[in-house]
Formats: sequence, structure tokens, C-alpha cells
Amino acid sequence: MARILVADDARVVRMLIRTWLERMGHVVVEANDGAAVLSRIRDAAQAGTPFDVAFCDVNMPLLSGLQVLDAARDDAVLGATPIVLVTTLGAEADITRGHSRGAAAYLTKPVSYGALVGALTALGLPVHA
Repeated sequence: MARILVADDARVVRMLIRTWLERMGHVVVEANDGAAVLSRIRDAAQAGTPFDVAFCDVNMPLLSGLQVLDAARDDAVLGATPIVLVTTLGAEADITRGHSRGAAAYLTKPVSYGALVGALTALGLPVHA
């Protein structure tokens, strides 16, 4: 069982990913903007219950997913959590930009169950249902 943060300003996307992850037995926490992502990652780490991964939308209020990556790259506490970008931006340049800024993986919307399983597997996290 992993602790996973799911961040997207679209409630339906958060609910879909959350449902899949919870059916796998994971504990899921949600955020709806980039500032909340940073706050939840830091709070969890300081409480001794860090997230195993954060799925983060690129286009969110307050801070974008790319800005979250930049903040994580520059902060040891935040940087300890792998961040998977989830976005409608699927051009090769967008994917390259995400990886170059530190994304652990890059998923395009609409997210498929298989893509989610692939990202978890690549990170060494359990995917059994």
C-alpha cells in the first residue's frame, strides 16, 4: 500500500484516479491547486508519512504542475516525492519539458488505467487490485 497525492483542479479527474488507486489498496489524498500540492507534500514529510508519489496536473490554479516541479527540484523535502505529470498537453515538446524539469513520468489525459498502472510499476509501487 502506498500513500499517493492526486492533484487536479478538475474534480472528476481526481475522483477517477482516486478510485483506481483506492481499488489497488492505496491511501489517496487530494489537492486542487499547485500551492496545495507543495503544502501537502511538505506537511506529510514533516509528519513522517511522506507520499510515495504525487500525480499532478500541469494546468492548475495558483501554481502549475511545472512550477510544482521547479519548487520540488530546489527543495530537498519536496524533491523526495516523485511527481508524475497528468495533462492534456501531449506534444513531444511538452513531454520533453516535463521530463527535463524532473517529472518521474508523464501521462496524457484522458488518463487510462493502463497508463496509471505503467507509471506505478515504473516507480516500483504495487498495482494489484
